[in-house]
Amino acid sequence: MRFYLDEDLSGTIAPLARSRGLDVTSSHELGRDGYPDEEQPALAAGEGRCVVTKNGRDFRSLSLAFEAHGWPHAGVLVLPRSRKGAEFGVIVARLAEWAERYPEGLPPYFFAYL
Repeated sequence: MRFYLDEDLSGTIAPLARSRGLDVTSSHELGRDGYPDEEQPALAAGEGRCVVTKNGRDFRSLSLAFEAHGWPHAGVLVLPRSRKGAEFGVIVARLAEWAERYPEGLPPYFFAYL
């Protein structure tokens, strides 16, 4: 499973996740900070990566729109509001659990909480 971290997540997470053997990149690393939310799922899907974000409300709507139009989509995982964004170790552990559960990636248009 491959992950694409949205700009609302700390730049600390991707390198930490890679140190655990996960395939993770981020908008920060790719120079995509400031890109509209509407572009992020398409960019991620083009690389076979699910989006990981804290912005569940907007990305849920986007996922539904992508599905309605049949646009490429590699899934979205949302960091719940109850989880602090600075809990890097916990976030990476959850990513590892999802990667183990879905080694080939999430189904298209999949939406769940991390």
